[in-house]
Amino acid sequence: TFGDEDSCETLELLCEDPVLGLKVTLLYTAFSDVDVITRSVRIENDGEMLYLTKALSFSMDMDNRDFEAVTLHGSWARERHIQTVPVSHAKLSVESVRGESSHQDHPFMALKTKGADDDQGEVYAMNFVYSGNFKAMVQNDQFDQLRMIMGIHPEDFSWKLNPGEAFQAPEV
Repeated sequence: TFGDEDSCETLELLCEDPVLGLKVTLLYTAFSDVDVITRSVRIENDGEMLYLTKALSFSMDMDNRDFEAVTLHGSWARERHIQTVPVSHAKLSVESVRGESSHQDHPFMALKTKGADDDQGEVYAMNFVYSGNFKAMVQNDQFDQLRMIMGIHPEDFSWKLNPGEAFQAPEV
């Protein structure tokens, strides 16, 4: 996403592992003119060479308020069919390992309260700003807490990170 100092503000949270020499920066950008917050992660290696095998851009935990998950699927000339299912203890994921996002599986997922529409209810949506392998998932845990995740699909993901190099994950 793009914004300037007048339209958005970014908060950077630095997490460090001094033993590995690894720095992980969580970037949250809030836009003032729309109800949008983006999240991404930057991983910097100040230690030995390593391989990243998982680098999700987004993770959020929240209380479950009897949410329903909204996903989009389709095919050529029949894009973006809306599917709504209750969130449960089973994992619900939308993913693609085809090397590109497409009309078949959209890198999108939303949680909505029952009966939510354009004028009422709560909706929390995530969209991956990336055209490649992706995974979006939501699951309810034993404490009735939800976790939503989204990012580059970890299947077959391996990024060599030499000392002094950084990896910037795409935004959600």
